[in-house]
Parts: sequence; C-alpha cells; structure tokens
Amino acid sequence: MDFMKNEVLLSEVTQSCFGLYERPDANNLGDLRYLQGADFDNDGLIKTKVSASIDSKKIDYMSHILTEGDVLLAIKGLRNFSWAYDESAGDAVASSLFLVLNCDREKLLPGYLALFFNQPRTQAKLKTLSAGITVQSISKGEVMKMKIDLPPLNEQARIVKLAQMMQQEIELTERIMEKLKVKRKAVLAELMNKKQTASE
Repeated sequence: MDFMKNEVLLSEVTQSCFGLYERPDANNLGDLRYLQGADFDNDGLIKTKVSASIDSKKIDYMSHILTEGDVLLAIKGLRNFSWAYDESAGDAVASSLFLVLNCDREKLLPGYLALFFNQPRTQAKLKTLSAGITVQSISKGEVMKMKIDLPPLNEQARIVKLAQMMQQEIELTERIMEKLKVKRKAVLAELMNKKQTASE
C-alpha cells in the first residue's frame, strides 16, 4: 500500500542522550549489563553472553537504565548499527559508544527507527556524517537533523513484524544448517571408518 510521504526531523519525534562512560566491573559481577560494541554481532543483533557489567549499588545509574522505547545508535567507530532495546536483554545501560534515542510512541515505533538506521541508504548517510582522525564519530546534532519518513503506526508495526519474522526464519535456517553440518560430518566419518575396517 502506498502512503503520502510524511518526512519529519528526528528531533521532532525523539529525545536523545549519550550513553554512559564507565569502567566495567573487573570481575563482570555487576547487576547491570553494560552494552558495548562487543555485545552485538555483525548484523547488529545482541548476543546472549554478557561481555561487561557494572554495579548499580556503587553509583546511581537509574536514569541511564534502558527502557522499552529506547533505540541505540552506534555513533563511534566504523559500525553505525542500531538496535531497539528489548526487555529480554535484561537490565542494561548503554556505553558511550551509543546515542540513546527515546521515541514518541504515538508517532514512531522503536523497531521502525532501528530498521531505518540499519537501511543501506541511511548507513551511507551516516558515513558521510562521520568525522575524526583517530576515531570516527557522529555528532548528536547531525543525527537529530536527519529526516525520517513516517508511515502510519499500523504500517510501521507491519514492517517491524515482517522484519522480525524474516529474522526468525534466518535463525531457524542457520540452526538447521549447523545440524546438517554435524550430521554430514558424522555420516562421512562412519562411512570412512567402515571402508577402512573392511580393507583391513
């Protein structure tokens, strides 16, 4: 279905703040997950293993704890991926690698914003905004000046749902492929062992 273009500035539909700069717990025993680049795979999907944590009892991190509606955008380094926070990731705070955007849920769904950032066209735009000699970074102001086309919320939800379903299919296919590789290895090993035994 075609919709009239409804382009708005990100500053009109989101509020943003920088992630927290903190030294992770040395023994990784903190009660808050400290999200860094290493927590995400090459597709920008969060890993289950916790790579770093911080202790909420030492310093007040309550204002930095991620909530539903928060979207992370990596604004430092060469990977400018985005991820919409999900409660299944547990209590977490974003490191200073990220800009944290909170969506106006009456106009923009977090999952849709993350998809927008991860699109090739937007990724190319983000690359043009990167600056820095040693570490590439994108300013908060430049991100907030970006425009996003907002279809109706039900269409945003449909697109997000479709993306989730396709990702589930990809993950299922990958699990099947891994099982097939293990099976192939076992079958070939058995056949080769039988052949060697028969020739002895």
